Amino acid sequence: MAGWPVYENSNMDGTLNGAAADYVLISGDFQQYVILDRVGATIEFIPHLFKGSFRPSGQRGFYQHWRVGGHAIVPSAFELTNYSG
Repeated sequence: MAGWPVYENSNMDGTLNGAAADYVLISGDFQQYVILDRVGATIEFIPHLFKGSFRPSGQRGFYQHWRVGGHAIVPSAFELTNYSG
C-alpha cells in the first residue's frame, strides 16, 4: 500500500470498540468504481407553496430532480477492513 493515495472520510469509524464492528479502512482499485450522471435535469414550477399548517404561504417555488449513481464494476477490487476483536 506504500505509494497509494490516501483519502480520509469523516463518516468512517474513528474509534476501536471490541463489542462492535470497526470498519476503519477501505482499500482497492478505485479505477473499478464508476459514477454516472443522467444527462439533463428536470425542473417543475410550483405556483403555490404550503406551510406546515397546510395553508398557502404566498410563495412560489421550483422542484428540481437530477439522478446520480455509482457502482463498483468489479466488487472484488475493494476490501473493507474490520478491526473488531
